Amino acid sequence: ASQRLFARCCLLPESEGFKQSHELSPIHQVQEDLGCLLVTAADAQVVLRNLFVPLVQQQLLEAYDPGSKPKRVAELKALVRFGAGDERRRCRHLLDLARLAL
Repeated sequence: ASQRLFARCCLLPESEGFKQSHELSPIHQVQEDLGCLLVTAADAQVVLRNLFVPLVQQQLLEAYDPGSKPKRVAELKALVRFGAGDERRRCRHLLDLARLAL
């Protein structure tokens, strides 16, 4: 079952957290500069690939590695999804700059 991070750093199954009326903890990047975020994402992408791809291959499964999100796509997502509410710090809400699908 999926788990979420609720207030006071409680990691609970979604149904249990909502049943107990816990608020979700906000998740955002520590950095706000898109250039810095993309450098960090490139490093994280390598870590993800090195960590998960061998494990997945051992189980005869596949991993899809699209690479880190391109800068122009990240800029557009930050503007469209978060620009209206947090214009100056909109990039800190981008949580999918490094990604790997299993």
